[in-house]
Amino acid sequence: MSMRELKIFQSLVCIAFAGTVVAGCGPDMEIVPDQQDKILSYLDGKSLEYENIDGVYRYIANPERGGRALAPVVSEGDSVNFLFAAYTFVNAPQDLFYTNFDFIIEKDTVLNPLFWPEVPQRVKVGATRLLEGITRGLPGVCEGDSVQLFLTSDLAYGSKMVGSVPKDCAVVYYINVISVKKQ
Repeated sequence: MSMRELKIFQSLVCIAFAGTVVAGCGPDMEIVPDQQDKILSYLDGKSLEYENIDGVYRYIANPERGGRALAPVVSEGDSVNFLFAAYTFVNAPQDLFYTNFDFIIEKDTVLNPLFWPEVPQRVKVGATRLLEGITRGLPGVCEGDSVQLFLTSDLAYGSKMVGSVPKDCAVVYYINVISVKKQ
């Protein structure tokens, strides 16, 4: 191989490598579908009756409880108080990264109770800044519901690392809706 051919080859390799690096910087079109597959595999494996609400996989753990039919239903603009635990999700719920459930805080040996709130989260659906997946997943649930919201990374934190949540990570929120105040 001549010196000129070697330089052309090296240039082509550098261009190909640069293209790979640049392509890696953009959104990976396989991440979300792969996360959806893993979420569906988990839900189906547990035989959970879930619904897909605009890309959010929602499972209500206690739909048969007494009085649910008379409970207020969350709509956009309503004020909602809830307790929650948030976990990363790979093939199943993995690492707890935030909660306000006192029983989780008290039993966990890593969490310092001084730094974790034990009061309900108060939000106004559609007005309070929340993860897109939570904003989509809350409407339609009732006061008293125990809900699991499975969010692909595009509906959670996206390509940003937030706290201990890696970038492009699916998450699951376990939510107990304490009260709903209609708008």
